[in-house]
Amino acid sequence: MESLSFNERDEFKQGISIRRYGQEYGATTGRPRRVAWLDLPLLRVALETGAENIILTKLDVLTGVEKIKICDAYRYEGPDYYYGKKRLKKGVILRKAIMVPDVLKHCVPLYHEFSGWKEDLRDVEDFYHLPSNLITILSFIFHKVNALPWIISVGPDRKDTIFL
Repeated sequence: MESLSFNERDEFKQGISIRRYGQEYGATTGRPRRVAWLDLPLLRVALETGAENIILTKLDVLTGVEKIKICDAYRYEGPDYYYGKKRLKKGVILRKAIMVPDVLKHCVPLYHEFSGWKEDLRDVEDFYHLPSNLITILSFIFHKVNALPWIISVGPDRKDTIFL
């Protein structure tokens, strides 16, 4: 089996590494799950259901990844598209996903890059003892989606849960 690294330049191979380490396989089928960077435009749509809090899990899986990416917006690269009374033009920046396949297939993610962390998270018991780079990332997420954090998990065990 090919040895893969979290810090692969090839995003596909990096995703495979993260999936393997995080054991992201279907519970019944064992089928590999798709793994991707956090997508804030989609999260913003999900929060429209009335949710006020978010839960982030498996943060420990990203320990050792040199660069963490978070998609904060999309750039629309398709033909002019009428959406309600609005017209999307090539190059427009979308902060919230438009849940129309003909739009999404022409969207390019725009990422913010953050430095990762190397510290083991399993013994961390509160937010303020997390690595500073992770606190920066979490603060960015919570600020950008206007949602309060509720729970983060920092390890595979039930005890590795921090209630905020």
